[in-house]
Amino acid sequence: MATTKLAVMFLIQLVILWGMLYFMPGFMRERCEFEVTHEVLVVSVTNAHTLAPPTSGEWVSTEYVAERLLEQFPEVGSRIYFKDSRYLLVHTDDVERLLSWDATDEFVYVAEQYDCDNYELRLWGQVNSLPEWAGVSLGLIWFAEPSHALNFFVDVDGNIWLIEPQSDSVFETPQDWEAFLIML
Repeated sequence: MATTKLAVMFLIQLVILWGMLYFMPGFMRERCEFEVTHEVLVVSVTNAHTLAPPTSGEWVSTEYVAERLLEQFPEVGSRIYFKDSRYLLVHTDDVERLLSWDATDEFVYVAEQYDCDNYELRLWGQVNSLPEWAGVSLGLIWFAEPSHALNFFVDVDGNIWLIEPQSDSVFETPQDWEAFLIML
């Protein structure tokens, strides 16, 4: 009896989800994938378009990136962590192309559950999951003042740009912001 009840509930959920996906606008239908495994329905937002590698760039040492970051954020001190020994500096146009491809900004904000730190981690993970983009000098930065988590990148001219992954906006660091932690 319990198994039959579970099977009926699962079937109803599957029909409802199928209806939602079928009647969604075309662009969302193309961006959703779903799979049913062990009575669990997994839905993920993806991007149907492929992303070409950065158009150009310059490989630099971790020391160069550290110097640029410490020049901009001296208050961070030794709280900068690197995962590689060199990084690819790219043009701002490449990062903007990456952001328009990525779907991180399309997720729904939920305070204390899916908020600024989750957005920044997702974008960072997306970049590092693409072999042609994994070496780009794009990382995570946490600010103590204001309390916020963002992404950043260092461009080919050595400029540091902040990325708000919730909206894909790219901007310079406001003067009164104090960085606490940087990871690249």
